[in-house]
Amino acid sequence: MQLSKWTQELILSLKQQKPQKVLELLQPYIDIKGKDQFSGDKIPDDMYYHFRSNFQEEADQQAITKFVTGFLTHSKLIDLNKAGKIVGKQAVTIKNEIFGSMILAFSGFETLCDQPYMDGRWIGSLIDHLCKLLSQYSIEADKELNESAEARDSVKSEHNLKSAHAQQNKALSVMESLFRRILPCNNQPPDNRRFGDFYIALRMIKLQFKQNSYKISQTYFKWIDTQVNQNVGYSLEQLTDKYRVTLAFYQGRFQLYKNELQLARQELRFAFQNCPNDYLKSKKKILRFLVPVEMNLNKFPTKTLLTKYQLNEYIPLSEACIDGDLKKFDDTLEQYMDQYVMSGVYLAVEKLRHLTIRNLIKKYSLVIKSDPSLQPGFESQSHVIKLENIFSIMSQWDQELDLDELECIIANQIYLGFIKGYIMHDRRLLVLARNIDPFTLKYE
Repeated sequence: MQLSKWTQELILSLKQQKPQKVLELLQPYIDIKGKDQFSGDKIPDDMYYHFRSNFQEEADQQAITKFVTGFLTHSKLIDLNKAGKIVGKQAVTIKNEIFGSMILAFSGFETLCDQPYMDGRWIGSLIDHLCKLLSQYSIEADKELNESAEARDSVKSEHNLKSAHAQQNKALSVMESLFRRILPCNNQPPDNRRFGDFYIALRMIKLQFKQNSYKISQTYFKWIDTQVNQNVGYSLEQLTDKYRVTLAFYQGRFQLYKNELQLARQELRFAFQNCPNDYLKSKKKILRFLVPVEMNLNKFPTKTLLTKYQLNEYIPLSEACIDGDLKKFDDTLEQYMDQYVMSGVYLAVEKLRHLTIRNLIKKYSLVIKSDPSLQPGFESQSHVIKLENIFSIMSQWDQELDLDELECIIANQIYLGFIKGYIMHDRRLLVLARNIDPFTLKYE
């Protein structure tokens, strides 16, 4: 396919609202004859002819020029880089050049969205495709800058880089601009271009999570919630399973960030159950967050499940928590610290310490009930536990622990609802509730 033919088909496919054809034409590795010689500074006359004949306003001609020029330039750079033909100083910043060209294409596309035919749900997949490319290139560009001082020095001369996520922030900025631009539309929901904002919002959320900017993403979660109701006219059912699963995954992670464990479980379970079984990598990614959420809610995974998805770091953690083995819990935390931190689940895993302590005390209380003679003087009061007995067990785990600190730990257990009862400070006793199970959790 020649450059002129490609340009003509792209414009016609946009005007005729053919999303699949447009996506086919906007693949980064698309084979176009003459692309390797294309230069944005010298656009062929036959390409200009298509711009002028299809767009009467100068602003629209400039927009389509930016869109086409940016896309072709970025595609050309990708081909040349893959073939090993990018050398010298250009090779140092090639990822940033690709990203810069995509920014140009995206800005042109944003203006094109003002065209009357750019309305309808059909543009959702197109917007998602462009946002996906932009996000991917921004991550690669930032990585290039962060790993190469030469690249940073070269790009700094043209741009003011204040962050390790400078290019990702730029991508978020232009996506935010498009998000606001396509809000006004002529068609009634759900068949209007505003539907495309669901895709933009989700892409921005993914990029913000990449930067650990969870709080900022709250704006877009709220926007989605306000749009998905009968009065507005949108429904998540209108999204494909792929996007519903992705949205549920990030909503689950966001609820985990807010420590809303039951809401997190609800979203992550939906994501896991609706993710196709042959997508093992995606299911593993979901389980990486779902497992610590479930464990915090006192529901532990089977070893078979964890082995199947190669989540071995949760096997000893689960065993330690169930057994109330604080030493094993800390040893596991230390052994897999890097994995927990890099996965973004460390805080959720650390919270399991409360449940581990609760299970330790519960196991000891069961021992006392089965053999009251272990607590002389309290043989008829199995609901009473001497703190010194718990201390003798826990001090093996923490040699610096004293009875006052142990009281604080148990008081916190009572406050958080892991244990029902009270402490008799003067007698150093833990008195468990008698009329109800003192170890029943509120979410069981």
